[in-house]
Amino acid sequence: GTQSRDLACVLFNIAMPLGTAAGYLIAPMYVQNTTNHEQGKIWCQNLMFSTAVFTSIILVPAIILIREKPPTPPSSGADVAKEPFGEAMKGILKNSSFWLLTVAFGIFLGIFGAFSTVLERLIRPFGYGQAETTLFEGVTLACGCIGALVCGIFVAKSKRYKATLCLLALLCSVSMGLYSVSLYSSSILLSCILVGLAGAALAPIAPVSFELGCEITFPIGEAFSNGLLLTISEVFGILLTLVMQRCIDSTREGSIRGGMVCLISGLIGLITILFIKEDLKRLRLEKKDCEESLVLPSPNTLNEESTSPSLA
Repeated sequence: GTQSRDLACVLFNIAMPLGTAAGYLIAPMYVQNTTNHEQGKIWCQNLMFSTAVFTSIILVPAIILIREKPPTPPSSGADVAKEPFGEAMKGILKNSSFWLLTVAFGIFLGIFGAFSTVLERLIRPFGYGQAETTLFEGVTLACGCIGALVCGIFVAKSKRYKATLCLLALLCSVSMGLYSVSLYSSSILLSCILVGLAGAALAPIAPVSFELGCEITFPIGEAFSNGLLLTISEVFGILLTLVMQRCIDSTREGSIRGGMVCLISGLIGLITILFIKEDLKRLRLEKKDCEESLVLPSPNTLNEESTSPSLA
């Protein structure tokens, strides 16, 4: 039922930053800093080939073991017939809350991707190198796992998606802005604390946004709404990365400009979230069906009453 779905969402919250962390750990084992372009190409080819082999090995048991749907619907919401593609697309286009969520999610997904891409260039003018870059990325992902776990449990119990996103957006924006300024202090501890707060805020945004997207677009299929949400949001990641690369140069002022891009973008995302109408359609349907099931007698009870001998 809904409790199993909540548990799955919590595990999904943790899986995303763990997968990202695995990528950051494995990639440097194949690709290293070098001025030899031919050697760099060979390293990249080995990395891509190993990734393809690993994902293909995982794909085989996934195709065999994972079923399209369980024998019985896990909840009343899952038992509702999903809209066909044409009707679903019309419903998505008219749903302003979904597009506001797409913009907000795209901004924060873009911040996460852009920050990870330009982190080394961001901190280099302050005397930091590859070791500090690895440290900051590790702290970001470790705190992201913790934040995802805590946030997943909270959202599963409270169902307060919009309030959670607002809090995460505010924490992300403020911590990213302060992090860029903290580089002037040359305090690695302070920078780790701030980048950890940013990671704890950024990691849970994706799964919480997916859940809210399913709620506000119900009964449109979850795969369709989430797929569209993720696809469109990738564009923001590319744009923010390009903007930050243009802002950041070899000076400290350029690094501050890059941090301010994250801060301003995060505040825009926060304002966008405030205008989302939190219409939890799926949750409302499931709550209604649950209340009706508690009021109405079961078929077995009715059969027993009809077959029992009358005392008159």
